[in-house]
Amino acid sequence: MNGPLAASITSENDHIGLIYLHFDNSNPAGKEYHCDFSPQEGGKVRNKPYRQRPTQTVCQSGLADENKIFMAAFISKVADNVTFIPYGFGDTSKSLVFNSDSGEYIPLPISMGLTCASFILEIFRSRRLTLVNVDNWPFRADDVEFQRSILSEIDISEEERIRRMAKIGSLRVRPIEVFAAFACDESKIPLDFDQITVRVNQL
Repeated sequence: MNGPLAASITSENDHIGLIYLHFDNSNPAGKEYHCDFSPQEGGKVRNKPYRQRPTQTVCQSGLADENKIFMAAFISKVADNVTFIPYGFGDTSKSLVFNSDSGEYIPLPISMGLTCASFILEIFRSRRLTLVNVDNWPFRADDVEFQRSILSEIDISEEERIRRMAKIGSLRVRPIEVFAAFACDESKIPLDFDQITVRVNQL
C-alpha cells in the first residue's frame, strides 16, 4: 500500500472501499485492513485484512502525512464500532453521521441511508475533512436508475424498501468521483462537480 491510507475501486467503478493501517498490541508495526460498506443484509460495514485483487485499482490518499495517520486511526474506530447502517440515499451533507470521537454511527432519519461512496465521504466529513462540495451537484437520470435498481435487489422488508424509495432521486456522488477526490491533494479539497469531472476523466 506504501502508506497508512488508500482507497480501492473495482474495475467497473461501481464500488469503493478504504485500505488503512491498523495498529494494536499484536500488530505494533501495523496491519493493512480493508473497510467498506455493502448493500448486503440491507447495509453492512465490512472490515477484514486487506488482500489486493487484480480487479481493483488502488490510489493513495492526498491528505497530508499526519492526517493520513489520523484518519487511519479514525477509520479503525468506525470499523470497530459500526456493523450496520441502512443502505439508502438522501443528502447527508447537513448531518453528522459518525461521532467525531468514538466513530459510532449516529442514526439518520428513518428513510435515509448511505452508499459505499457516501460512507467514505461521511467518515471524512466527521473529522472536518470534506472531500466533495455537493452544493449545486447536478441531477442525473442514470443515478435515479441506479438507485431504483439497487433498492429492488437488497435484502430488506417491503415496508423498509418503500420507506427508502422515498429518497430515490436524491443527490448521488458516484464511487469513481469519491475515488478521484480521495487522491486529490488536501490543499485542493473540497472539489466541486466540474473539478471532479476533470479528474475522473484523467483517471
